[in-house]
Amino acid sequence: MNKDSSLAIVTTGRRLEIALMAEVTSKYQVTVPRAIADKYKTRPGDDINWVAAGEVIRVIPPGGKSSARRSSFQAQLFDQAAERHRRRPLARKTQRPRDRGWTREDLYTPVAALVDTNVLVYRFDGRFADKKRIATEVLRRGIIEDSVRLPHQAIVEFIAAVTRAIRGHIILKQADALREAEEFLNFMALSA
Repeated sequence: MNKDSSLAIVTTGRRLEIALMAEVTSKYQVTVPRAIADKYKTRPGDDINWVAAGEVIRVIPPGGKSSARRSSFQAQLFDQAAERHRRRPLARKTQRPRDRGWTREDLYTPVAALVDTNVLVYRFDGRFADKKRIATEVLRRGIIEDSVRLPHQAIVEFIAAVTRAIRGHIILKQADALREAEEFLNFMALSA
């Protein structure tokens, strides 16, 4: 053992282990104990990775030569984490909440959703009957509940999308697209 390392007795669960310790110098340098360097085939000039892992620091040996060893090490770490999880106490069943004078629903504030351009386009695109039906239902429900807002950008994109030829198909003529956009503005609030 050299002057920069020492032995320590470490408690891990119910076991006592002997661990090699290294001192951090004033330049924040650490000497890898020879036994560890030999075991992991670490040589002067090799890069090693320092990984923060909760309350510990993991030192990962050079991996270029031994990806199988690294995979095995990662599997070992995964197994250790799974074992820690297995040992955790099971969650207790929660008791029914007492009458507090409020409910969870009282804590939530309903907010309006922004309408996506695709919903507006599918509302008129006869090529996709299911999407057209769903878009119509979503817009209708949002109008009734006052739960949707129309972004200005969605109106501009809607007009561009439905008046452009896609594989020879135009969804709406420009005059019809402008009229439908105006109708959207009559039915839904414009978002800020």
